[in-house]
Order: sequence, then C-alpha cells, then structure tokens
Amino acid sequence: MGLILLIIILVILARTTAELILLELNTRHLLKHKESPPQELNGFIDKNLYNLTVNYTLEKSKVNKVELIYETIILIVLLTSGILPYSFDIFRNIFHESPIAMGLYIFVMGYLYLLLKLPFDWYYQFRIEEKFKFNTTTLKLWLTDHIKFFIISLVLTTLIAGLVIYLYDYNSSKWAIYAFIALSIIQIILMIIAPRILMPLFNRFWKLPDGNLRDKLLSLCEKTNFPVSSIEVMDGSKRSKHSNAFFTGFGKFKKIVLFDTLIHQLSEDELLSVVAHEIGHYKYGHFIKTLLLSLMSTAISLFIVDYLIKSEWFYQSFGFNTDNPAPTILLLFLIGGNFTFWFFPILNRFSRKWEFQADAFASKTSEKPEYLITALKKLAEKNLSNPSPHPLYSSVYYSHPDLIQRIKALETISAYYG
Repeated sequence: MGLILLIIILVILARTTAELILLELNTRHLLKHKESPPQELNGFIDKNLYNLTVNYTLEKSKVNKVELIYETIILIVLLTSGILPYSFDIFRNIFHESPIAMGLYIFVMGYLYLLLKLPFDWYYQFRIEEKFKFNTTTLKLWLTDHIKFFIISLVLTTLIAGLVIYLYDYNSSKWAIYAFIALSIIQIILMIIAPRILMPLFNRFWKLPDGNLRDKLLSLCEKTNFPVSSIEVMDGSKRSKHSNAFFTGFGKFKKIVLFDTLIHQLSEDELLSVVAHEIGHYKYGHFIKTLLLSLMSTAISLFIVDYLIKSEWFYQSFGFNTDNPAPTILLLFLIGGNFTFWFFPILNRFSRKWEFQADAFASKTSEKPEYLITALKKLAEKNLSNPSPHPLYSSVYYSHPDLIQRIKALETISAYYG
C-alpha cells in the first residue's frame, strides 16, 4: 500500500472515529435528560411524547453508527481492491476515452457506491419511519422514486462530467477556468428549471385555494416587499408526515411552496410566521450568500482536480495509469467528504447565525414572536425533533440552532415587544 493511499485511509478512519464519538456523546447526553423534557417545553410537550422523541432519536443514532461503519468498510474496499482502475480499463477498452464515455464511467462507479448504501435508505423508510408512524410511502413509490433519480442522475452526471472532461481535452492549461464558468451557469439554470421540470416528476403541485390563508400570505409578501408569482401546495404527505415550506425561483418568478402536512399542522398565524422566516432569508441575502459559497466550493474543487491531474503520485497510488481527469474526479467524489467534514462546524456556524436573523425578521414583521415560538414547538413535536442535542454534536451537524436556543432568542424579542 502506497503512502498516499495510507494517509487517505487514515483520514477516512479519523472522520469515522470522530462521527462515532459524536453520536455516542449525543446519545449519552440525551439519556441524561430522558426522564423529562427541557424546562422551556414544560406545559407544551407531555412526558409520553417526549419519551417518543427520545426513542426516535436513539433509534436513528443506533442505525447511524452501523451505517457509518458499513460505509467506511465499503469505501476502503473500493479504494484498495483495485476495482476502480480495473473498471476504468474496461470502459476505456470498450468506449475509448471520449468525454461522454468518461462521464458515464464517473456516473456508474459513483452510483454503484450510492447503490451499496440503498439498504439503509430502505431501513430508515420502512422500519424506523414506519415504526414511529411517519412513513406514508409505498414500496412501489419508493422504487419509482429511485428509478427516476437514477435516470436524472445518469443524464445530468454523464453530460456535466463529460463537458468538464471535454474542456480539459480542449485546453488542459485553462480548462478549470472554462469549467468553472460552465458549471456556474449550469448550477443557476438548474436552480431555475428544477421547480418547473424536475420537482414535478416526484410531487404534485397546485395553487393554494382562494381564502383567508392565501389573502394573509399575499398581504405578508406585500408588506415585506417580497414579490411572488404564485403560492403553491405540495403533496408531501404522499411520502411522509414530516412537513416543510420553501421558496423557489429568482426575481419575480419566486414561488412559495407549502407542504400539505404543514398546512394541517399549524394555525394560519403560525404558518405566516414560518413563511416570514423564509422571507427573512431572502431579505438578508442568505440565498445569494449560499450560492456564492457553492460557487467558491466549485472553484476550489476544480483547482484541486487541476493540481491532482498533473500529479502522477496521486492517481497512481490508486492503481490508475492515465492522465485522463475522470479517475481524479471520481476519487474526489468518493473521498472528498472525509476532508470537508472538518469544515462543517465553520459552515454550520454561519448557517445558524442566518437562522437567528431570519427568526428575528419574522418576529419583527409580525411583532408577535409567540406565533413563531409555538410554530417551532409544534414542528418539533410533530417531527419528534431532539430538543436538547449535545452542544458539540449540534455544532458539527446542525445547520439550524436547536429548538431551545431558538426559543430563548425569540423570548428575548418577545420581551422587547412585551
């Protein structure tokens, strides 16, 4: 085993060990508070419901540990068994090294890795979610979803990866600049067309019927100077009882989308506070900042690929004997998360700060923070969300502040309007 491969395996094992420790810390922290809910939830969540929340979190954590070890073993086997260069030689012999063929190679091997994790996806959906009465997905729908995802991924991954490789073949010295421009344009185009073309392949959307809720939402958009083209409902209940709300589109083409489950779970005023929170993200420019971070990540990734393509010591460590960029791109897809994992706390710290800002915007817009507080409590109750995660665990994984932190911040605002 070469030194580079050994170092990468050690990084993979370090990440796995860190995640297992974090899961164990979170489990023990939860067990310490198993007997009764946090004080902030007294009078709102009863002991039986809280116990159900604890059991749901513990059940997921138990399976997460097994899945994490399984994924680590699979990844190390893929990297050390020689199957990656062996399969590359097969593709090269059959299809030669055309950009589309190399794009297809990246898709096939990347999807194979994802496919090996499919049993856990099934277990989460039809065992854990079923046990806690969240699952509304049929096996037929689950399989249909994966077939659709396979087809979409096949087309997009093959074409996009093929384009990147074509640009490398066209100009190996400036390809990364061209690829960054192309990928940036493609990302923005996908953000525009996904709500209109891709998402309707999985869910049904319809306009929110005329009535009091629609009038209030339109009034909120007018009050906050937030133009929307439509307000729609999505049939989230066809797969799960979990709920959500989100915005899609740019400029005057922005749409509000509400899960049908969310409409049934919240009162109109609570629902307005949730939508106001999402508007707050736009007002603070969080979506633009997220897009810029994504583009910056793309630029860094292309810089790394450009460097490693020209470094024989890297791809030869895994058994490849080619300067074609396809193996390097595939390897970064497989191992990249083990390096970016260590930056999660930094990125999620920004994200949690933005969530506090959006909460504050929603509260000040309505001047009644209690509506958002009750909405957050209800959503935590309906989704069995862990209200008191271990601080270190939440700092690494949580893109949102935990429920208690959000309630305390909103209560401070509530005291101001008191």
